Amino acid sequence: MRHWQYGLLAGILLNPCIARATVAPRSVVSIDRSSVTLGDLFSGLGSEAGRIIGPAPAPSKRIDVQARQLGAIARDFGVPWHLSEEAGSPEVVILRQGRAMPRKIVTAALQAPLAAAGAPVHAAISITPAELPMIPPHAAAHVVPLNVSYDAGSGQFTAALLISAPTMRSTQVRISGYAQPSRLAVVAAHALTPGEVITRKDVALRRMPVHALSPNAPSGIADVIGLEAKRAVAEGAALNTKDLTHPRLVARGSTVRLDLTVPGLTVSAQGIALGSGAAGAVVPVLNPASHLVVQAIVDGPDHAHVVPGSRPTRQSVGGETSGDSYYTRFSERRGGLQ
Repeated sequence: MRHWQYGLLAGILLNPCIARATVAPRSVVSIDRSSVTLGDLFSGLGSEAGRIIGPAPAPSKRIDVQARQLGAIARDFGVPWHLSEEAGSPEVVILRQGRAMPRKIVTAALQAPLAAAGAPVHAAISITPAELPMIPPHAAAHVVPLNVSYDAGSGQFTAALLISAPTMRSTQVRISGYAQPSRLAVVAAHALTPGEVITRKDVALRRMPVHALSPNAPSGIADVIGLEAKRAVAEGAALNTKDLTHPRLVARGSTVRLDLTVPGLTVSAQGIALGSGAAGAVVPVLNPASHLVVQAIVDGPDHAHVVPGSRPTRQSVGGETSGDSYYTRFSERRGGLQ
């Protein structure tokens, strides 16, 4: 465990005026600042709780203040608490809050230096897994790339990063990764489920390596709006036109309005769709009164028109169909669906 650096307390004036109250060591304390105070170690200090006694650990790190150190700090700062058998061996753990360094900040900072080193402009940058430093939860990090080198043959690069943020010490880390030719790709802004109709908020543009994109990748957002996902798509994944389809306007088993057009006359009737389809799809439709099945082209929600010149078949009770000349007779009589 990391021990409290008591030497940091040198030079801080003692204050014997802390009122005697119920003072006790704390147990685990979480802080979001760059310094440790007396109040972080002891409860019941009143106005003296804010006195600074030393720097805080780095974001996401901890300091363990053991019993002897607590006793020394209490004695030098006039805190009315001392080690005793009754007190046991208390220990205070001070945790500094932190969050992961956003990689998009790093890749954005690397774009210009990598281009200057010979990498493609607007390269797709991937960083080899590395332990980037944690930063304070609400602080904006500043990244300065140093010693950037790029190999055009492999697309690999190395660099040093000087990372700083308010309330934390600057730190330097070395990273490596790849900078490859890229183009804008349409990606899922969130996880898409099968059957979900895509709207503008469901997709985004993101640069991705050219080699990672399918030849069937859509060229722009407008190409996918209104289409339906045929399979699940993970958040951030590039869309593929083979995984998209036009939304179903007619569902199997639904009641559809069926139009039959002959020269000079259009007749409508209701039927039962025996298949599903999007606009332009050909689906079989059953006339429940006559048990005739016709092939129809979907042209709207629960709406289709009979394929011109198609020959209807009769559906038997067992579901089998047989040829029938009804469609021809209907066309000759210019009558209706029966």
